[in-house]
Amino acid sequence: MSTQNLKHTFANQLLKSGVDLRTVQELLGHKTINMTLRYAHLSEAHKKEAVKVLENKICHILVTVKIVSSKNPYFSMGDEGFEPPTSSVLKEVQK
Repeated sequence: MSTQNLKHTFANQLLKSGVDLRTVQELLGHKTINMTLRYAHLSEAHKKEAVKVLENKICHILVTVKIVSSKNPYFSMGDEGFEPPTSSVLKEVQK
C-alpha cells in the first residue's frame, strides 16, 4: 500500500466521521484546501447521508416553529409560511 493510498483512506475516514475539511487539511499538512480535495473523495452514499442530515434538521426546525406558533398568538404559520398577527390578536395584546 502506498503513502498516497494511506492519505486517501485517512482523509476519507475523517470526513465520513464528520471531521470538517479544514481540520483534515491541517492534519494532512496541506497548505491549500485544493490539495486536500484531491485526497477527499466521498461516495454517493455519504453525500446522500449528508443531505439527509440537513433535511432532518430543517424538518425539526419547521416542527418547532409550528409548535411555537400554535402556542403564541404573536406568530402564525399558514400554508404560505409566516403570516402577520391579525388585527384581533393585536387588539387583544393592546388590552
